[in-house]
Amino acid sequence: INKILIPKMDSLTKGIIVNKEEIIENNKIGDLLKNSILLLKSECFILKRSKTYSANPKFTLVTIIYDSNNDDLFFKSLNCIFNQSLIDIEIIIINNGAKKEFLRQLDEYLYKKINVTLVDNPIPQYDFKNTELYCPIMGLMNLGLLLAKGELFSILSWDNEINSSYCSVIYKKYQE
Repeated sequence: INKILIPKMDSLTKGIIVNKEEIIENNKIGDLLKNSILLLKSECFILKRSKTYSANPKFTLVTIIYDSNNDDLFFKSLNCIFNQSLIDIEIIIINNGAKKEFLRQLDEYLYKKINVTLVDNPIPQYDFKNTELYCPIMGLMNLGLLLAKGELFSILSWDNEINSSYCSVIYKKYQE
């Protein structure tokens, strides 16, 4: 397995290796979701979690990072996520080939954040021609959703910005 090294990550655990077959076995999922995970190139993923993690997060936000020419947009997106009015939000960030320099910046940003899982995908998924049902990026999103612990979840693109009440409004409606 080609591990993507993140030099410092003091705020995250060293990481555990999770096999995609285990993820499938541990979740009761239909064939469509199962196939989207099986079609991912990597057999295993490295999960690094923040040392402080809620047992039952209320809401999970999943996003994918990759080799971008505009990393500042991702940090704007993260700021929106960590400024949510709803307490107890989990964020799952899937690394799909981000540059090492960006990962160093992310390391500094995530220092002392809570409820964060960084998923290192050893074999980045890129298939710009395939927009069919089994698109590899959707497979990575599905992976994130299977790893999610929140009662509710949402998928955000790396450059999305949401208002500070996004999660709380949805969660309140869910409770009603």
